[in-house]
Amino acid sequence: MKKTTGVTMNGTALFAPGAFLWITYQVQAAQTDPAPNIWFAVVAALAIAFLIITLLFERRRFMANSRNARSAPLPYPSEELGGDKMFPIEIKRNLKYKGGSEEPRYFLDVDLNAAVPNRSAMLPVHWQPNATDPVLKEVYFTEVGGVRIEKGNLTKLVDAVPEAIKTLVTYNTLPYYLITLPNGVTIPFYLVNGRLQTTIGTIGVGGGDIEKLTGGDIGELYHELSEYLISNEIIKSGSDLTVSIFLWRDLKAYAPAFILRDDSDKVWVPIFSHGKAELNYDVINQPSKILRVEELFNLRKEIVTSLTSTRAISSPYSVYMDQVTDELWSEMKKMLRPLDQHFIGETEAGQKLEISTYTVANELIAASRPKIFFGQDLEQLRSEVTEDLKKEGLIRDSTYLRVEKRMR
Repeated sequence: MKKTTGVTMNGTALFAPGAFLWITYQVQAAQTDPAPNIWFAVVAALAIAFLIITLLFERRRFMANSRNARSAPLPYPSEELGGDKMFPIEIKRNLKYKGGSEEPRYFLDVDLNAAVPNRSAMLPVHWQPNATDPVLKEVYFTEVGGVRIEKGNLTKLVDAVPEAIKTLVTYNTLPYYLITLPNGVTIPFYLVNGRLQTTIGTIGVGGGDIEKLTGGDIGELYHELSEYLISNEIIKSGSDLTVSIFLWRDLKAYAPAFILRDDSDKVWVPIFSHGKAELNYDVINQPSKILRVEELFNLRKEIVTSLTSTRAISSPYSVYMDQVTDELWSEMKKMLRPLDQHFIGETEAGQKLEISTYTVANELIAASRPKIFFGQDLEQLRSEVTEDLKKEGLIRDSTYLRVEKRMR
């Protein structure tokens, strides 16, 4: 038999090297000087087999990680705030995402410890094709503090997010509340040593003079800022301002679902939206109270009872709901029972007034959107609505509004 190195004969040993070599050992051993050739084949075959097994194992592990609901994070450099370093970020894949869906394709898990100890934010990242652009074929985008950040690939987006966060940081922390002016200028308020504070004048209000505002709650600062801006002829009234709470969990601003207030503006308590059919009652230095829409009437009773006990207000019915959103009103109407009577009248300009009345939780309410008034009986309720219409300059006196039975 022709002398062979054994490499050709043992090619199939890549699949079963041990069994094949055991069967062919005697044939190869009969050849002249077989040892160097057969053992070279054994070593080569085993090395290639182990290499293939290792590659298959690594591929399997990689695919398993990809199928994880939030796949293995891709770390980015962690740097301290104020230097050259940024907030560390981990990319997490959203397995609920399907091509073309509105679901986020990824999440950015941002460590906020440099600004807010032991806090992190989860930012949704959306993807969409951009076929009309000859260069930018796809777009990745997210939002930080109400500002959309858009990049052509995920890596560039991740690099841009920490820089956007750093623009929000003052007093070594992130904003707690935001107040937006009619011209779009936003004034951030920060919680420092248990009190809210901000500096105005450096952002284009007040003629450039720097003035520091500080207070124990957002209602107090809302009044201070309103007076300051009115005196500088920047706004006409406090109702021109929009107050939002800035949640660190997603770095987004949430507007009020409604505001509890009275005619004297001594009471001004915003209740913020918190996702679908949920509300957020936030008090400084206390845990936020997250509640369902069904609980808002009990919350109002709780707040007005406290205000009455401290003599901040003379009557629980002097406090009404203002700036009620359309979304909240749609949910509220499901809990209300319409009354047979409603309020009818005309403004001084001849415009017809028709205000519906309801009952809920042993109280009567009148919906003069975007305001909702409360009363013990219809006459008291009519009085509350009339005073507000007079204040707005819509009617001259109470005779402009009367109670009538609703037509069926």
